[in-house]
Amino acid sequence: MLATERLVFRPYTAEDLDFLMSMTGDPEVMRYIGQGNVWTREQTAERLRM
Repeated sequence: MLATERLVFRPYTAEDLDFLMSMTGDPEVMRYIGQGNVWTREQTAERLRM
């Protein structure tokens, strides 16, 4: 974990899946990541497990 006065960076947990889906399911976000394709919930969950 990395913390500053105003921010805390921590590893993602299973409870973050809905938040991650808001990014990985958004074409405007994903156009800059990997092949530019949105991820399914299953793909996002698998990445989270890794």
